[in-house]
Amino acid sequence: MSLSGLKDVFGKFRPEDLMLIAFSLLLAVLLLIYGLNPNFTADALRRFLVGLVLLTLVGSPRLIMDLLDPKVRQNVKVPQEVLRILRDWSPFILMVLVYENLHDLVKVIRPEVADYDLMRIDEWLFGIQPTIWMERISNPVLTDYMSFVYGLYFLLPTSLGGILYFKRRYGDYRNFMMAMVLTYYLGFIGYMTIPAIGPRYILENEYSVKLSGIFLYDIAKDSWNSLESINRDCFPSLHTAQSAVCLFFAIKYRDVLRPKWLMVVLYGPVVVSLWISTVYLRYHWVIDVIAGMLLAILMFQISPRINTWWHRRVRALPRNEHLKGANDVKAGPVGRS
Repeated sequence: MSLSGLKDVFGKFRPEDLMLIAFSLLLAVLLLIYGLNPNFTADALRRFLVGLVLLTLVGSPRLIMDLLDPKVRQNVKVPQEVLRILRDWSPFILMVLVYENLHDLVKVIRPEVADYDLMRIDEWLFGIQPTIWMERISNPVLTDYMSFVYGLYFLLPTSLGGILYFKRRYGDYRNFMMAMVLTYYLGFIGYMTIPAIGPRYILENEYSVKLSGIFLYDIAKDSWNSLESINRDCFPSLHTAQSAVCLFFAIKYRDVLRPKWLMVVLYGPVVVSLWISTVYLRYHWVIDVIAGMLLAILMFQISPRINTWWHRRVRALPRNEHLKGANDVKAGPVGRS
């Protein structure tokens, strides 16, 4: 195949598509090597379908507004727009199936957990165990608040993605999507190479204060335990990484809402509280949080550059997309795809 033919083939994909294919191939090879079967259980498929429905709904308000507007309604092709929504949000949705297939694989790649090494790093950094130190500020109201912000894990990326999508900032949305997808895949690699179950299990007998809330903590804890298909998913903290990515892009794209400070107010306090909650609730070591933050910073920096390079070298930027900070990328003659 010629170079131009190869370019045409790759041009049908987006970078996040190729990441999904590459990671899926890696996953398939590892499953084959370790003699494991893919996980397509009823629970896994149900979570995938729930994600499919929810993310489609998040991406739909702009379509609904267009259908309610008599001036543009006649030009809207509903089946085509629905397919576009599914296409644009599919990287999030398909990650659910990837995540579900890591459960058994994490345990066989490295049977021993790395928690004791992570615990020693925390002690070296602080001279104490941070989760034990936080017992002195524990109280039911704070515990419920921490449980609430910790539970915003899924809402933060979907809300920011939904805002960008509703405002037709499709190029900026895809910069954000790229960063989120790459963050998750690198985080999954972290799970496989440095499996950890967290201080709530390792230090269980060291705590003198049992966490308790007024009404939310127990419900949230049980919900997370039921949703969690990987129990060695602490390093890096993807709660920290994905929320940090959201905050960084909320600041970068703060002009999407007026006044500009609104995005910072909406995301800033919640995201910072979420970072604290990961340690307060004893789900993560502090080094997990630090690793998640470093991962987020890296992805925030390189993801827009990947998209910019792709549209310069492989496929022209669709005419109604805009990549903030990449205005020198020439738009092609095609519509959004």
